Amino acid sequence: MLAFYMSLVDDENEKSIIEELYKTNRRIMYSIAYSCLHSPQDAEDVVHEAFLVAIKNNKKFFSIPSNKRAPYLDVIVRNLCYSILRNGKPEELTGEEDISEDEANPEEEAISNIEGERLMELISGLPEGQRDAMYLKCRFGFSDEEIATSLSISNSSVRNRLFHARKAMKKKLDEN
Repeated sequence: MLAFYMSLVDDENEKSIIEELYKTNRRIMYSIAYSCLHSPQDAEDVVHEAFLVAIKNNKKFFSIPSNKRAPYLDVIVRNLCYSILRNGKPEELTGEEDISEDEANPEEEAISNIEGERLMELISGLPEGQRDAMYLKCRFGFSDEEIATSLSISNSSVRNRLFHARKAMKKKLDEN
């Protein structure tokens, strides 16, 4: 599979990055997928798909600091597992209502004034789906579309997760 991934990338530096990530992280990624899916074949498929998602978004992926690429791949693996477990249920059936971006402004304004370390602390206290979306948004500056692609969810789910994450973070800030 490594040769296939490397054939998808033109730049020699990027090829060496993919090779290193594959060699050092594929077992960890497989473990995450297997612990969630309990199927060796599905776990292998998820690892393969995670690398394809990262390579497909190569401009963003290679702009991520090198020490953050492995955790980013882990997030992709986890979310691909969730997609499989949902068995193709549309995102609209998960109970998340569509929230427009205009509604998020007060929370976003409050959150934008937080220092980086405190922001990461607040994000780490969020539920997993919200945490992943907010982490990609705040830490890496991903757009909603890039987050949706990375997490294998719809754009409306990204907006919903970010809305609820901001709301929860603002509530935590108000409590302190």
